[in-house]
Amino acid sequence: MDRPSFIDPMQNGFVERFNGKLGDECLKERLFEDLHYIRGILADWQQDYNLVRPHSSLNGLSPYIALNTERNKDIANHEKLNKNINLRLCA
Repeated sequence: MDRPSFIDPMQNGFVERFNGKLGDECLKERLFEDLHYIRGILADWQQDYNLVRPHSSLNGLSPYIALNTERNKDIANHEKLNKNINLRLCA
């Protein structure tokens, strides 16, 4: 089985960007007491990164807000469709 060759950092910009943010926003700000402490810090940071912080790919919305916005649109569209169907059935 061949060993994977070295991957140039520019070949995977998303990973490099994430690693930079993790280092700058979390790891470089603290002195770690023990492994349990750092696991808690990383879990909190992961929650914030994945759910709370705004993402440019979501037009500045957090993933949680963007998901709920899409769900609300889907519910409104579903209700509108049901209303149209009921109007047609009653006519």
